This record gives sequence, structure tokens and C-alpha cells, in this order.
Amino acid sequence: MKKFLLSLLIVSLLAPDARAQRDDIGLFLGLSKYKGELSNSLFTIHFLHPAFGAYYRKNFNRHWGFRFAATIGGISGDDSYSKYDYEVNRNLNFNSAIQEISGTFEFNFLPFEVDNYNYAFTPFFFWGLSVVHFNPKTDYRGIEYELQPLATEGQETYFNAKAKKYSLFSAAMPFGGGFKISGEDRLGFTIECGVRRAYTDYLDDVSTIYPDKYIQLIENGAVSVALSDRSLGDYPLELPGKQRGDPDHPDWFMFVGASAYIAIGSKFKYSCRPFNRYRLSR
Repeated sequence: MKKFLLSLLIVSLLAPDARAQRDDIGLFLGLSKYKGELSNSLFTIHFLHPAFGAYYRKNFNRHWGFRFAATIGGISGDDSYSKYDYEVNRNLNFNSAIQEISGTFEFNFLPFEVDNYNYAFTPFFFWGLSVVHFNPKTDYRGIEYELQPLATEGQETYFNAKAKKYSLFSAAMPFGGGFKISGEDRLGFTIECGVRRAYTDYLDDVSTIYPDKYIQLIENGAVSVALSDRSLGDYPLELPGKQRGDPDHPDWFMFVGASAYIAIGSKFKYSCRPFNRYRLSR
């Protein structure tokens, strides 16, 4: 598979008509969604939030490009929507803004070029890396609290001294696909869905175990205790060390939507090499 992809990259970059094109700048508008301990699927109607962004795309040829993007959205989750009794009883919830800076390679399955009716449409695939910032919060008695400073799983306490408070920044791996359509006057349009695998399990502040309440109270205060275990009381969750989340499965999020972009720079010229030599000889 790796040899096939490498061969595809080399052929598409060295093809006779694969000369440099105009680059693009665009705006994205869509929705964001999260999957983790407090939301079991990316593909439900719950916990959708508006998202928007901007990007610059360097087009190497009609098949390959590289996009640098900044995107902002929201994520949230709530145990009360779960289909599992244990999670309903756990009774945790969160919300967070999420900001992402990403760099992704794009591959057009068909030759594509804005303002060229011969190459006016293509499905495409993208993959890359990104850095995200998040800050999970929740409401308690009418006040919104940031959860990371409260160390709700006993991080850096006598109970769990080896565990450090998680960072509010994380790497992520975006990948996905969509469709590109060429308009007129250098305009183009894209519809896409991009999933992100985060390299953290704390987008929602839930990952490992419940702390010891008494140590938590002494070291982090009553609010931290209250927001660590919000169970409804149907089943005992207060035992120290009882599972609160699943650290073996990192969190996910996605952006889905549409964008409009405009080609910038000089127009694609002289893609035929013999014609290029003729022009240069004159």
C-alpha cells in the first residue's frame, strides 16, 4: 500500500501537464462535533456546534496541494443523552471551544483546476497534522467552572501524585474528504467532512478513575469534589479508583461543512511542454 501511494505521488507530480497552478485562499463554514466518554458517536444530531475557519492552499499541480488552515468550533457532551444506564448515572457533562491550526496534504482523484471547464469537478482526500487548544468547562449551581485546574481525577494530589494535570494543547491527526467544484471568475467551492483523532483523552475532562474524596477535598476543595463525582446515586461511584473514563481510547472531533475560495496569482499557463519550448525559443 505504501509503495502504491508513493508511486501515485511521484507519477502525479511528474506528469507532463502537472505544472504549477494558482493558489487559493478560502473561508470555511460548517459544524463541529466530538466523540469521547460523554458522547458515543460522531454521527448523531446531538452536540452539534457552529464552526468557521480560513485557509491558504498551495496547489502543486492538478492533483496535489497543501492546505494551511485555522478553524474554530465548539464541542460538548452530556451523560444524560447516553443509552447506557451507567453513563446516565455518572451524570457528567462539559463544553469547550476548540481552536485548530492544521497542515494537510490534499489529493484530487481527478485533475482539477479553477476556471478550467475541462477539470471542473473532483472528489478529494486529505490527511495531515494539527495542533488544537481546548478548555473543558461545566456549570455548577449557576456558575461556569474550568475543569482542568480542579484536577477532577486527583492529578497531582497525594492520591494520584504521579499523574500531571493534562495540557490544554494537543496534537491531532485530521483526515477526510469531500468534493471540489469550479465556479467562474476564479471562484471555487468545496464540501468536506474531516475527522480528527486527538492525541489526548481529556477534551471532555474524563479519562481515568475517581479520586479519593477526602484527599480531593483537602487539596483541591469542595467544588472539585462535587464536579468529580456528580452521580445520581443509583449505583455507588464514590469508591476511590473506580473507573471514571477509558484512557485506552483517545477523544475524537470533526469539522463538516462547505467553503468558498478564490484563486490568487498568475493564471495556469502553457501546460504542454513542447508548446513551452516553442514559446521559449521565440
